[in-house]
Amino acid sequence: MGVSSEKFGVADLHETYTSEDTLVGMRSVDWVEVPPQSTVNFKSGGYHVMLSKHEVKVGDEIEFNVKLSNDKSKSFSCKANDVKATTY
Repeated sequence: MGVSSEKFGVADLHETYTSEDTLVGMRSVDWVEVPPQSTVNFKSGGYHVMLSKHEVKVGDEIEFNVKLSNDKSKSFSCKANDVKATTY
């Protein structure tokens, strides 16, 4: 699975991780596995899309295109939340 957005020069898949010594960081991932009949949530503190080139404001509607492993694509949009938000 890959991700792109026409508005942004770069849209990368990232995950937040905790290492054995409890250090927290973010790293780029090439794909996210979504098993059949299941869902994967993208949110702060887990999988998320890292954007660049444009400023994003809370409430902005962002359109994405997701490329699946079978070479099909799916478009979706979401609203930008405050990184301090506890619900999404």
